[in-house]
Amino acid sequence: MLGQIIPQIDNGILIEPDDTGETKNKKVFEFMKSSFETYPKELLADNTFTILHATRFEKEFKLFMTTLGKDKILKNEEVELPKVSKMVFSGGSGAKEFNQHWEKWDNPKHNNYRTSRAVYHCLSETLKEIKDPRTGGLSQIVGLYRIRNMRLFGIVENEKKYIYGKESSEDINSKSIEWRNENFERMNPETLKILEGAQRQPS
Repeated sequence: MLGQIIPQIDNGILIEPDDTGETKNKKVFEFMKSSFETYPKELLADNTFTILHATRFEKEFKLFMTTLGKDKILKNEEVELPKVSKMVFSGGSGAKEFNQHWEKWDNPKHNNYRTSRAVYHCLSETLKEIKDPRTGGLSQIVGLYRIRNMRLFGIVENEKKYIYGKESSEDINSKSIEWRNENFERMNPETLKILEGAQRQPS
């Protein structure tokens, strides 16, 4: 479903520029439902899944969650977003360990309390220490801002560059995206050092 729907969104086929968050979600969910109805239910076995899809209309952010439970019914709901930066959802087999780590950052005495980088720090630390065999690798992150489209972030770790958790070669156009280190500090993809003038972040 995702492989079919994302190119249609990117090419302006499914979503109109003036669609509200609710309208976008309705179109996405209807697409998912029609695709799912054609899939043989006997092949699903005990599989379940959760898909989060976030969007922005003008300067208002929305987050929606589509789930398939053991009842094999596709469901859709809005996830309420708070007025402050914090973790709004954790899921998957690694959620328990992430939530345990999160208690350290979700503390008013912590330097990064109620910041988006706190969530990133928690994710990064959890992935490095996690015991769940189905979870691992480096962080795979994107950002939503009040202007323009979604932004992809590359990660610099141990003087290597990664995109979506995969090490990247030197022949890519590294300057086309933003790069961050484990403290979420902006990095220069050519020198693999903190970008000149970038703000240092507390760990």
